[in-house]
Formats: sequence, structure tokens, C-alpha cells
Amino acid sequence: MKKILIVGQTPPPWGGQCIMIEKIINMKYDSIKIYHVRMFFSSEFDEVGKFKFKKVFHIFYIIAMIYYYRFKHNIKVLYYPPAGPNLIPVLRDIIILNSVRFLFEKTIFHFHAGGVSEYRTQIPSLLRILFDKAYNGVSVAIRLSHLNPEDGRKLKAIREEIIPLGIEDSYLSLKETVKKVKNQDVITILFVGVVMYQKGVEDLIRAVGLLQDIKEKIKVRIVGKAESLAFQNKLLQLVNDLNIDRCVEFCGVKTGNDKWQEYANADIFCFPTFFECETFGVVLLEAMSYKLPVISTYWRGVPSIVSDEETGLLVPINDIEKLSYAIRKLVIDEKARSSMGIRGRQRFLEFYTDEIFSKNMNNLFNSI
Repeated sequence: MKKILIVGQTPPPWGGQCIMIEKIINMKYDSIKIYHVRMFFSSEFDEVGKFKFKKVFHIFYIIAMIYYYRFKHNIKVLYYPPAGPNLIPVLRDIIILNSVRFLFEKTIFHFHAGGVSEYRTQIPSLLRILFDKAYNGVSVAIRLSHLNPEDGRKLKAIREEIIPLGIEDSYLSLKETVKKVKNQDVITILFVGVVMYQKGVEDLIRAVGLLQDIKEKIKVRIVGKAESLAFQNKLLQLVNDLNIDRCVEFCGVKTGNDKWQEYANADIFCFPTFFECETFGVVLLEAMSYKLPVISTYWRGVPSIVSDEETGLLVPINDIEKLSYAIRKLVIDEKARSSMGIRGRQRFLEFYTDEIFSKNMNNLFNSI
């Protein structure tokens, strides 16, 4: 039986990467035994990418645990999700990978975050030697979309695979538990994710602010935790200044059935991201599985999921006028909302289910 050691963070926090790593760990495998060393550098999103002394100690704990599992269970394959283009996580990777990669016959990089290869030019030249030693020449690099940064190729991976993520079809499994509660007079626009500037939340609010003539028909529900108290207060002030406080609601983090209920009650999903680490957007799959038309951006892997004018509408990043126009179009056109939502669910069932993702990961692990 092949043994693979997965090093990565599982929830909390409830971000896409953490959720997908947990899913990979818990998959059913035919002839593979999975072991896991859990990272827990951050329990909240506002801690991600920030320096804390406890994180330094945790690095050495992770290295020690990798050594323990490697020799205790004779594991020869390492699975590791590299950092995005951010100094603190990159330094973490450099320390961990240079300390343990040589122990394993094969290393798999799974680029849930994208763009680390582009970050190389931003670090001091002496540090690039350690960067190259940590990241270059792995056995397999997994990219989530052909539109994402070619980190594997740039980091000289021996082999690269494109494997889209997949999620459970809770739309059917929770059909009797999650009931749609609908106000026929109001169109509900849903955002789910970390409430941060680069996820486009401020752009969404400003776009709604341009829809004063139809704001009584709109309800915007923002689900997720703010990246900081200062940013949350900025958004609250912006909502007040734009006189849309009656149609924008901040709902906080929701998980499990509470989150699925938000999708079930919504009419439109809006995710105008331009986040530098964004590679896929699991929330887009969640929305499509619930037959929601999606408004998003031409950013990284998003257009490989959302087909413009077919399963939703795509706009350039930071283009508030075009985002506002897209929202208006779907708010007033019930037929377009319905047809895009139906096609989105069909696309989800064809490419992005748990079963498809599990099959692809099984095939990859067995091929190592």
C-alpha cells in the first residue's frame, strides 16, 4: 500500500484551501494510506500572512512531526500546498521544505494558492538560492486551472497536472433540511468569503450604490468574517454614505446547514474577486450547485469555472460600473437568472463534483 504524508492546514479558519485539504485527507482511496501533519499557523483569517512568535515555534513542531511520520511509517511521498505570493508564508515554506524534502523520494505540490513563482523576483538575491532549493524540481505540481499562474512549470516540476476542485452536492443531500425561504418582491444577492478588499466586497457595495433606482428590490447578504475591524468599519461607513444601509447586511461566518441555507435563499451570487492568491474559488462551485447565476471577474481561474453569458456574467476587476450593470441585468431579468442558474448546475455536475475530484486525485496518487 502506498503511503502519502499530507502537510497542510484544515479548518479553522474556514477558507477554501483548508476545506479542500480536509477533503483530500478524508477521501476514500483504493490502495493509498494517508497520514497528516496539521499546520495551524492561523485560527482566524486576520492572522493569515502575519508574523507571530508562536508561528516560529510551530514551524519546528511541524518539521519534527514530519520526521516522526517519515521514519515511523516509512512514508516516501510528501504532499505539500505551497504558499501564495506573501513573504511570511514563503519564508515558512523555505524553512520547512529545505528541512524535509530530501527525506522523501517524491514530492507533490498542490497550488491551492497561486503566484509563488512570480514572487521570486521580489525577494533578496541570496534568499533566492534557498527559494530555489525549497520549491524547484518537485515530482508533480497540481494546478487547479489552465488560467492560473504556471507555478509548476516555472519552478521546474518534473510533471504538471491540472485537476479542478470538486465539492459535495449538498443541494440534493440537504433538500429536505434546507428549505428555500423567498421574498418574491426582493432579489437576494449573496457574497460568501473572507470579507476583504481584494475579494471585491467594497466593489460590490459601490456597485450597489449605483443602483439607487432599484435598491428597494435588492438585498445584499455578505457572509464571512472581515479581514480586520478597521476594514469592517470602513464598509459600514461606506454603506451608510451610499444610503444603502437598508439593503446590505453583514451576516458573519456561517458554516454547515446555515451556509447552505444562505445559498438556497439567494437569487444571485456575486464574487468580484481580484485576490492575488485566488486560483479557483470554491464558493463559485457552491453557488453553481445551488442553481445560482454567478457574477464574478476575469481573474485567474474564475473564467474556467464561470462561462460568461452562459452560467453567469464576468466583468473586469475593479470596474464598478460594469459590475453594477451586470447586477442590474440579472436583477431585472428573471429568465436570464433562471437559465444561467440551471446551466451552472449542469456544469457543476459535469466537472466539479466530489466524485470527479476524488477519482482524479486517486488516479494521480496511484500514478506517483
